[in-house]
Amino acid sequence: MIVKLKTKFDKIQHLHQWFEETYNFIMPVFLSHNKYPELTLSNEECKQLIDHANMRVYNIRKTLQRGSRDVHPSNELAPIQKIKNLALEVNRLTYNYDLDEHDFECIIHKFQNGMGYCFHQDINSYRPYCKLSVSVQLNDLEGNTGGDLVFFENGKPEDDFVIPREQGAVTVFPPFLHHKVSTVKSGVRNSLVLFFYGPRFK
Repeated sequence: MIVKLKTKFDKIQHLHQWFEETYNFIMPVFLSHNKYPELTLSNEECKQLIDHANMRVYNIRKTLQRGSRDVHPSNELAPIQKIKNLALEVNRLTYNYDLDEHDFECIIHKFQNGMGYCFHQDINSYRPYCKLSVSVQLNDLEGNTGGDLVFFENGKPEDDFVIPREQGAVTVFPPFLHHKVSTVKSGVRNSLVLFFYGPRFK
């Protein structure tokens, strides 16, 4: 008799069937912290990353929407390794892109006072080998105005897909999907972003 060992990723194995049935490359995979608390980031883990970023010097990133303040944290931090492993499992179950699991970049963004990102793709001339993107909401956006992660759909604003504003939740998506962070009008948005690299898309 073969005994199947349980793993921490058992609860997301259904993603493979979903992808096989839909073959949906144009929708992000959203993992709610409320539904998957052991796989996503706890409030304490989110705070650890924000505190780590605040101890470093933020870079100012300029875009058409005033950009953001960015920090490159240590890839070895436990919460980042946790998200890395989750993203690799999601990729295995869905997109199955050829990734170098040791070649990834992580950034902590801080948006405030009119900052935001216009619609863009993560694969570009600056990151031509980007194969997978991950975004994690690090702070509670309750009471904030703006700062939403939004995916472009059909060219109509009413069809745009807005990711739920949930602390610790994880969004995994192909880097060619157009997305933005809506302008922060009040409060602050802290987020962790990971970019995984591999052979260029053909």
